[in-house]
Amino acid sequence: MTTYINFDDITYEDTRNVLINAITANEEMVRIIITNSPFRNQLLNPLDRELYLKTDPFITAIESNKLDIIRLFLDSGAKIELDNYLLVLKVISDTKYNIEIFSLFIEYGLDIFLQVDISLAISIIAKIRDHNHYHSIYQILNVHTPRILNKYSHNLSKCIYFLTICSYTGNVELFMKFFIKSEHIEDWKNDILFWSSFREHSVFMEYMLYEYSFDNEFIREMIDVMIAENRSGNLDKLFKAINYMDTDGKIITYFSQHVHAHGIHLCLTYNVYTPIQQSNLMKIYGDTEHFLSYIESYHLNTIKEFVFGGFDLNEIADDLIIHCYSQKYYKIVSYLKEIGIDRLGALARAHDKLAGMIADA
Repeated sequence: MTTYINFDDITYEDTRNVLINAITANEEMVRIIITNSPFRNQLLNPLDRELYLKTDPFITAIESNKLDIIRLFLDSGAKIELDNYLLVLKVISDTKYNIEIFSLFIEYGLDIFLQVDISLAISIIAKIRDHNHYHSIYQILNVHTPRILNKYSHNLSKCIYFLTICSYTGNVELFMKFFIKSEHIEDWKNDILFWSSFREHSVFMEYMLYEYSFDNEFIREMIDVMIAENRSGNLDKLFKAINYMDTDGKIITYFSQHVHAHGIHLCLTYNVYTPIQQSNLMKIYGDTEHFLSYIESYHLNTIKEFVFGGFDLNEIADDLIIHCYSQKYYKIVSYLKEIGIDRLGALARAHDKLAGMIADA
C-alpha cells in the first residue's frame, strides 16, 4: 500500500515531526517527504542546527545510524560545509556511529584539509559549549590558543579542528583511519599531543610521543598548562619526554601540592634542588589547608620521598606533628619519630604558640 500525504494541509513543524518519527520506522515515508514536501530545503538544512533538542531530521538520521537515509539526505541537498560542521562534530565525538558516516561525508565532498581560521573553530564550538565536554574545548581554545596553539601550530585547518575533537574525545579508530597517514601529520603533531593531553587519553599521547619528536620547549609549556588546569593524569608521560628535567621546581611543587609521591620521586631522582627551593617547597607542603585535603597513606609516602631526597623536615616539623595528631595520622607520627623528629618538642612549641595567641587576643 502506497503512503500518501497531502502537503497542502500540513505545516512545516508537523512535516518535520512526521519525518523525524519516520526515520526510525518508515523509510518509504522519509523518501516521500524529502521528494515532495515544499519544506524540503528547510528540513535538510535548518537555518540554525540544534544537536540536542531532537528537532533536526539529519541529526536524527545520524543518531539512528541510518546510512541509506543519510545518503538520501545528501543526495537531496543536505549540506555538510561551513556552519553545518556541527554535523561532522557530532559524528566525530560519538564512537558508536562515526566511521561509516564520516566516510560517507568524505564521499560527498567533505574536505578535511581545507584551511580555516581558528575563529571559525571557536565559533562552532561556542554554539554547543554548554553541552558535555565542548565547554572545556571552548574554554581551552580561548585561553590557550594565543599561548600554545598559535605559537606551535602550522596553519590551523579544518583537519586540525577535526583532529582536535578526535584527540580530545579519544576517538582512536577514526584518527587512525582518516588522519594518521596524511603527509601533513608532522605539521599537526603539536595540536594532537596538546588536545590528547587535556583529555588524558594515553593511547594518543603514547603513540605521538613514541612516533614523533617534540621540541622540549613545547613539552614544557604544555606541562605548565596541564599544571595550571590541574590535569595531572598524563603529566608523568610529558615529564618523561623532557627527561624529567625540573630546573625551576614548578613540577615538584605541583606534585607536592597534590601529594603525588611517584611524581615527587621522579623529580628527586633526576633533579637536584637548591636549599632555597627545598625550603620553599617544605613551606608549601606543610600548609594546613593543603595538608588536610589528603589521606594519611598519601602523605606518608610523600614524606618518605622527601626524606629519600634529603629534604630537612625540621623546618615544618611543628606543623606536621600538629596536623598529624589532629587528623589521627599516627603512622606518620611514628615515622617522624623514627627519623628523629622531636614530636614532644613540637607539641610543646605548639602549646606555647597557642598560649601566646590567646594572651594577645
